[in-house]
Amino acid sequence: MIRRRTGRRSQKRLGAQYASTAQPIRFSLAPAIGRWQPVVSRLIAAILLWLLGWATYAIFASPNFYIYGAQVQGNTAVTADEVYAASGLEGLSAFWVDPAVIAERVQTLPNVRSAHVTVRCRRR
Repeated sequence: MIRRRTGRRSQKRLGAQYASTAQPIRFSLAPAIGRWQPVVSRLIAAILLWLLGWATYAIFASPNFYIYGAQVQGNTAVTADEVYAASGLEGLSAFWVDPAVIAERVQTLPNVRSAHVTVRCRRR
């Protein structure tokens, strides 16, 4: 039995096209992304807000920003320990120090003519 050729090879070579009944496969992530986009953006915003809150807490709770001593200059009649005790700075966070209030407290000591308070970080 002799097989007869279908002639497809020559039709392909000559540029003939076959009609295809199969539909092309189209793949798109747009429906999946569209549904999850608001959830993901809110999740990212919540994570960033939590990180900002944690960083703020870490800065304010860090022992590096609490006051455990003061440098007193120009005192002759009153000791540095008396000035530091009158200031009320022991264990206070540097973020909550009001220099004007501390100066008023120190000026209430006897033999103190004036007081000038500045807050600065000492490098280690």
